[in-house]
Amino acid sequence: MQCFPNAEGWGSDTTHGRFGDVYFMDVLDGDANGVGTLRAAVEATGPRTLVPRVSGIVNVSQPMKLESPGLYIAGQASPGGLVFKGEEWRVQTSDILLRYFGIYPGADDEPADGYDNRDCITFGHPAVDGRTHDCILDHISGRFAVDESLSVWYDSFNITVCWSMFAEALNFSKHPKTLGPPFQPHSMGLLVGAGANHVTLHHILDHACRERNFQLAGCLTPALEPSHSIVGVWWNTISDYGQEQGAVEQLGNEIDFVGNRYMLGPDFTAPNKKIVRFADDAPDAKVYAKLNVGPTNNDPTADSWEMFTTDHGTVPPRAGHQVDVPFGPVISGSDPFVESARVLSSAGMHKNPINMNSAEARTIQQIRTQACRPRNAKYFIDSPTQVGGWPLIVGATYPTDSNNDGVPDYYATERGFSVMTDIHDVAAPSGFTYLEEYLESLIVPP
Repeated sequence: MQCFPNAEGWGSDTTHGRFGDVYFMDVLDGDANGVGTLRAAVEATGPRTLVPRVSGIVNVSQPMKLESPGLYIAGQASPGGLVFKGEEWRVQTSDILLRYFGIYPGADDEPADGYDNRDCITFGHPAVDGRTHDCILDHISGRFAVDESLSVWYDSFNITVCWSMFAEALNFSKHPKTLGPPFQPHSMGLLVGAGANHVTLHHILDHACRERNFQLAGCLTPALEPSHSIVGVWWNTISDYGQEQGAVEQLGNEIDFVGNRYMLGPDFTAPNKKIVRFADDAPDAKVYAKLNVGPTNNDPTADSWEMFTTDHGTVPPRAGHQVDVPFGPVISGSDPFVESARVLSSAGMHKNPINMNSAEARTIQQIRTQACRPRNAKYFIDSPTQVGGWPLIVGATYPTDSNNDGVPDYYATERGFSVMTDIHDVAAPSGFTYLEEYLESLIVPP
């Protein structure tokens, strides 16, 4: 059974917190412990669903480590939305479902283990190789990363990231590579590192990140198949990238690369306009490539292979590299321009397209209008202060829930239940629980 209606990709049948306990988030303090806190739910055991009843910016001064399996964080329940500032999130366990909230770390405070480890969110850890699996990120907004916006590695498998927005990774900030030799900018998008396997990236909006859009690094020590890493890259929109668009590195890559739209912006500085580079150390990479469009080709029916290049600037040969059948799950979609329009309307933390936070709205406006910002007429930023800092989150009142089962009174009544009947773990005719159905009802289609 899907983890939510229409879920697609590797791990989309994760059971997450279904039929488990309900936790509430009632305080805007990411470091607090006890009843009504985020960390109480994160650190609990057993299947559980976190229902946020507050809205706003949440400060997190210690990494948010998800180490206990079976957790659903339902950000869509927050009346006005949640954005987490400070430390990164780390998923280091199984059966996790994260939906509808933002992770905007920034560089204001010293990280616990250095600025070179401050992503928005990362999957896996060397101490728990192979134990991070069956996890979904859906409608997450990642911004102001110091290192990657998103990374998946350390033998993580059955991972899907979908309908999410990653933008404005910091260019010259506090990453060690920017502060000392080689003094390089470090605005990075999405990385699937060596060892990760069975990963799906679909309907993602990736904007104003200099490199790693996307970078795939093979499967040298995989948790599943010992010889390859299957990664699906479907129906994504990548806008205003800089030095490099996408890269395939190391051995063992088997990639589905379908329906992706690459859009140039004012920060583009690459030597050529090819959208994916095959590194010299990836001679065995195999790719199913269809329907991709970019700066050198706006015809989805044309041969996508001409959009690939090697370290030497040549188109890699088809023989031995290009295949005719996808390696992993097929993700529904029709046309890269149609799917890009859907991504621009739907990707990110907003559960209602008319209520985007100001940061997400700025990104969409930049892409749709190509309206350049004053600073050198570019979008890359070094600090959140250059774009007004963290967005204003307007709170609202959570609906009455007399018995604290996570299902508000009005919803229980509409379905014929007493407001004092606990129905959070009762299966509805759909097979989902009434709590899951209520959470789904909060999402407004574009």
